[in-house]
Amino acid sequence: MIIVDERNFLKNELSTLASEPLELFHNLQVMNFKSFTSLSLTKMNEIALIDIQTILKYPDLMDDFRVVMNIFTGVIFFYDGENQKEIEWIKKESVTSSKILGIYTYSLDQMNSLVLINQVKFVWQLLEEQKSLQKQLVHFSFELEEVLQTAQSEMTKAKKIYETFIPKRTQEIKGIVFSNKYLAGDGGGAEFFDLIQTSNKIYQILISSQSYLLTSSVMGILSRYKDEGFNPETFIYDVSEDAKKINSSKKQKFVHDLLVLEIDPISLKLILHTDSEVVFFSQGIGKIKLNKDAPYQLQKGEKIVALSGGFTFNWMNKTVKKDLDSVFKADNVNSIQDLMSELFFQLKEDVSGELPRKDSTLLIMEVNRHGIHKI
Repeated sequence: MIIVDERNFLKNELSTLASEPLELFHNLQVMNFKSFTSLSLTKMNEIALIDIQTILKYPDLMDDFRVVMNIFTGVIFFYDGENQKEIEWIKKESVTSSKILGIYTYSLDQMNSLVLINQVKFVWQLLEEQKSLQKQLVHFSFELEEVLQTAQSEMTKAKKIYETFIPKRTQEIKGIVFSNKYLAGDGGGAEFFDLIQTSNKIYQILISSQSYLLTSSVMGILSRYKDEGFNPETFIYDVSEDAKKINSSKKQKFVHDLLVLEIDPISLKLILHTDSEVVFFSQGIGKIKLNKDAPYQLQKGEKIVALSGGFTFNWMNKTVKKDLDSVFKADNVNSIQDLMSELFFQLKEDVSGELPRKDSTLLIMEVNRHGIHKI
C-alpha cells in the first residue's frame, strides 16, 4: 500500500485505526507527490491512499498523476470537507476515473474510520488472494509445460514406432505394381494409406488430418467397407458425415484431405473421385494434372507417383529448395526403390529437428510393360 500525503496525516490516522498490527502495513510506503508521479508504469496489485491537498499543490504534474493512478488496483481519496477547491476537484475526478474505491473527509469520525479500515482490509485480502492465485497459476503452467513436453516426446516415439512397423507395401495386382512409403512428422494427426481391390477395380485411399480422432474414424469406416464391399461414393459420404459430427463440438475445426483414386487394371484408366491436395507426377514427364471424374490414361511402363499434402508441404518448406520435376526427370533414378529412396533422402536432408513438420506419404504405381491390358 502506498500513501501520498506530504502532511503525514494519513499514516498516523491509519495507525490509530488499526486495533492490531496488520500485514498490509508491513509494506507501507509513504511517498511525496513527485516520487509517486515518477513511478514506473507497470501494473501494481496495490492500492494508494491520496491526500487531495497534497496533489493540488502540483497542478503541472496532474496529467502524470492520472496516468500513474491507472497502474494501481484502486485509490482512496481524502479531502477537507470545508475546502471548496478540493470538493470541486474530487467531483470532477470521480466522474472520469474508474479507479476510485472510496472518498473520505477529514477528520474521520468513528463510523467513517470503521468503514475505511474494513475497506482497506477487504481490498488487501483480495489482493493477497490474487497474488496467491497467480503463484498457483505459475506453478500450474510449469506443470502443464512438463506434461506437454512429455506428451510431445511420447507422440514422437509413437510416430517413430508407427513409421518403423507400418508395412512398406510392394505388391503387384493384375500387371500393376503398387508401392508406398511413409515418414512420420512431429505435428498432430496422421496420414493413413490403404489399397483396396474389388472384382474389377483397384482403389488407392489416403487420408491426411491433423486430428488423430478423425484419422482413426476414417480407418474404422474403411475397415467396415472392406468387409461389406467397397463403394467409393458411399465411402466418401460416410467420411464427410463423420467429419461433420466430430467437428460439430469443436471451436477449431479439423481439416482433412481424402484421396480416393480408382484404377481400372484392364483399360489402365485412372479416375479421381475426390478433390485432394495430393500431387501427381509421371516419371520422365513430370507433374501431371488429374481432375475429379476425368479419366487419365496410363501407358505401359509408366510410373505414377502420388505425394501427400504433408509431403509437398515439407518439401516446399525445405531450406534447400529443389524442383520436384528435376527428380522425376533424372536419368539416374530408374527403379521404384531408387525413386523412393531419392525422394525421402532429399526430403530429410536438411530437417533441423528429429522429424519433419508433417507426416509424409509417397505412393507409386508402375504398369508392367508385359502385362495384358486393353488400351
